[in-house]
Amino acid sequence: MKALDIGDALPLSAPRKDRAPIAKPHFSLGEELDAEFHSIIHSKFLGNKQNPITDLQRFALHGAALFAGAPELHDRIADIDNELEADLLRAEQEAKLVKAKIDGDAQ
Repeated sequence: MKALDIGDALPLSAPRKDRAPIAKPHFSLGEELDAEFHSIIHSKFLGNKQNPITDLQRFALHGAALFAGAPELHDRIADIDNELEADLLRAEQEAKLVKAKIDGDAQ
């Protein structure tokens, strides 16, 4: 059946009263560390030449630190030399943000 408008795709006449169960995601520190270690090993052995971080990337990281209210990141950002280090910092901060969001929603 092809819906001509959204009403055909959503046939309920009233909002649902139940809530579908959504499993809480499991964050394993071991799996996260393993993934980062794997990334670092591959970068060292498979990509000997690292791309240096550009000024635009550095400014974007500083902007993200300001937006996140994390002034302690500015010193770390100033010490970043290449794109891999920038990606790892970004991934670390994204993981912390998601974990905080999930922990906050659970309370």
